[in-house]
Amino acid sequence: MKKSITKSLLLTTLLTSSVVWGGAPAFAEESLNEYSIDEIVVTATRTEKRDVDVPATTEIITSKRLEETGATTLESAIKYTTGVVYKSEPIGEGSGEFLVRGKRRGTLVMVDGVPMNFRSGYYDLDSLSIADVEKVEIVRGGGAVLYGSDTSGGVINIITKKKRTNSISAAVGDNRVQKYQTSLQAGKLGIGASWNKKGSVDKTSLATDSKGGYALNGKYFKFYGGEKTIISTNYAFDKHWKMTFDYSDHDYSKGYMSEKTKLPTDRRFIEKEHNRFTLNYDNNGLKANMFYHKGSSDSRYHYWKGTKLYSNSYFYGNDDVIKGIEITKDIELDSNNNLLVGAKAYNEKYNYYNFYDPSYKVATPINYAYDRNIYSVFAQLDHKFDNRHDVIIGARETWTGSSPDGTNYSEFTPQIQYSYKMTEDTSAYASVGKSFTLPTMNDMYGQGNIIRNSDIRPEVGMHYETGLKHISGDHSWKLALFKSDVKDFITNSENAQRPYFSYLH
Repeated sequence: MKKSITKSLLLTTLLTSSVVWGGAPAFAEESLNEYSIDEIVVTATRTEKRDVDVPATTEIITSKRLEETGATTLESAIKYTTGVVYKSEPIGEGSGEFLVRGKRRGTLVMVDGVPMNFRSGYYDLDSLSIADVEKVEIVRGGGAVLYGSDTSGGVINIITKKKRTNSISAAVGDNRVQKYQTSLQAGKLGIGASWNKKGSVDKTSLATDSKGGYALNGKYFKFYGGEKTIISTNYAFDKHWKMTFDYSDHDYSKGYMSEKTKLPTDRRFIEKEHNRFTLNYDNNGLKANMFYHKGSSDSRYHYWKGTKLYSNSYFYGNDDVIKGIEITKDIELDSNNNLLVGAKAYNEKYNYYNFYDPSYKVATPINYAYDRNIYSVFAQLDHKFDNRHDVIIGARETWTGSSPDGTNYSEFTPQIQYSYKMTEDTSAYASVGKSFTLPTMNDMYGQGNIIRNSDIRPEVGMHYETGLKHISGDHSWKLALFKSDVKDFITNSENAQRPYFSYLH
């Protein structure tokens, strides 16, 4: 069923000396008090600029700040960031999701410019060790011109270290928690490894009934423990070429327990594996990223019928793969004009499968795979009228091809940004731009109980923002007022038989 709705978010704020904002979608307030010096930001404009000169709401999290959180993985560290909402499975065991400005499918997460988002919108930042990260740049607001789909809320770019620090650490805690980590640098080769283990935790959720409501004698989640292994390498061939390879394996189990009987009703074992390979080239304004990212997940259910346990009675899993190349060229036309041009082409593919043990349930096994190509070209002109006035105009064209049923999309996303330098450390800015989010292949072709719906259109939105920035010693003060109009929201709907993805227009 198609409905008509427009969603608008208006954010206003008064700046105070210290503010922590929860980022709930119903609000539109943003103010940051960052305890760091004015840093160089790359993600917001793809060129090096002082934070105060960037016409967008930005935040930089240094490696020192990440370490001070006490977390061992990036996912655990970023979730404490002001204005970023974090969602995860019980007790944070992987498959986390970050929401910038309340937009679920509008936060693009990248590592060194390589997208981490898979078809579901989730990504496993729990596979990245803090020891490997130089800094994290967060850009709030639409970023479709520079990065394409999935950017209506913002962009999180994780920048890894070129050289590692030689270190070894170990920690042991309650619930059989163990954490071991090492980082080594030998000439051009860097190697990092970590192993984490966590014991069982009872009642990681409230007891609920079959409809998800609270029930005194209902079912609740119990975490049975698990472990995670991360191995990462980087190699610098010379000052222009760099290669990285990351591997992670995450094995844990959880299940429902009955509050009434105190017996497990089912238990799920999950194994997750990620492989990420990148080859980077950087020379005289020309940059190229070649990337391959694969994520796999296998889940096994152990069902009880009365007092009889059916081990491995249900099994399902999926493979997600993103591979492609992006090339950009930064051209200095003259002292007042800088042109950035680029192109990107990548293929995204997923394979889903499930089957039952015949002794438990007779059902036809499911096994299918889909893939499509996504292409884009963009250009951005940065023009300085003088030392105070700066205008950035950009546009991107994105289109898909080779979809399984011929359903393809094309979106044009323009943007204009203006910055006024009041003083060396104070600036005002305004920005207007368009963003979009492509339907995933899950939305279009289904998975499991989700039925296909190839009539879905991309989410499209206009974004308006104005703000002030001021650098004062070790503090940066920021005030942002913005409005986001997004239509064609892709959401779950249900009929009497099966759920499906549809859109609200």
